[in-house]
Order: sequence, then C-alpha cells, then structure tokens
Amino acid sequence: MSKKTNVAHENVSKLASLGIAAMEYEAARRSAYVELKAVRDARKEWNIENGHEEDLPPEAKQQYSVAAKRRKNARERLQRMISRYRDWLEGVNTSWNAAK
Repeated sequence: MSKKTNVAHENVSKLASLGIAAMEYEAARRSAYVELKAVRDARKEWNIENGHEEDLPPEAKQQYSVAAKRRKNARERLQRMISRYRDWLEGVNTSWNAAK
C-alpha cells in the first residue's frame, strides 16, 4: 500500500475511535443527568414526607456520584483522544508539507 493509503486507513481508524468515545461520553452524560434528576425528585419527596428541609441520606446520592464520575472520566478520555488526534494530524501535515 502507498503512504497515502496507510495514512487514510489510520485516519479513518482514529476518527472511528473518536466517534465511539464521543458516544460513550454522551451516554455517560445522559446517565448522570438522569441520576441527578432522581436525586432531586427523591429530595423533594423526602422533604414532603418528613416536613423539613433535611438532606437525603448519603446512600440516596451514591448512584449520582458514580454516574458523575463515569461522565468525568469519559469526558477526560475523549479530550485526551482529541488532543492525540490533533497532534497526529499536525505531524502528518508537517511531513506532507516537508515532502513537497
């Protein structure tokens, strides 16, 4: 295969990986939102039932905490992949421009 073909295949592979990471981040973001909404709803119900403004027990917040951590990790992973892709693309462009 030619150099252009190899670069094209590598580019497609990297872009596919970025797309998958973006979908994973979106799923984690949505999951964290759903868990946060559940915590808010549970807090409202807790306050109505108990007639005071006490906060929920820690166990009630645990699922949101886990989902938020997954969201943060997925976002950081996506950002690292984007950074690596930009560095790789810059290197490819530099090598192509130097060859001209």
